[in-house]
Amino acid sequence: MSKFLGTENYNGLTAITKEMWRITNLLFRQYINNNNGFRSLAWQEGRRYFKAWFAKAGQALLPSLCSNHLLPTSKVGIRAQMLNRQTGNLVMDFLVEQGTISTHILNAISPEWTGAFPFARYVCSNFIDKR
Repeated sequence: MSKFLGTENYNGLTAITKEMWRITNLLFRQYINNNNGFRSLAWQEGRRYFKAWFAKAGQALLPSLCSNHLLPTSKVGIRAQMLNRQTGNLVMDFLVEQGTISTHILNAISPEWTGAFPFARYVCSNFIDKR
């Protein structure tokens, strides 16, 4: 079993699996123990589920944003986040793991076109070319 834990879920409660319960249990323990300031992060992010708080956070990027500018949508954006099971910390960046015949990029949230080519060069020069 990998030391990392993570999954994506786009179907709400209907898609909760055994792994999701394990993740929920881990997150609950992180909240109770306040590992790495997790409790304040949970409150900070949780407030953004409310339209007024979400608009207030968005004003850092667009000062003229008002909550009435935000419209309901059925589109859902979920950002996957990998958890290091040994340390209990969230993995905050890409993670490259190399086996004998393969190299894996973990915790890559999106293609990130602004960093895709420099990151590809980094992986090739530090992992692929070193075989």
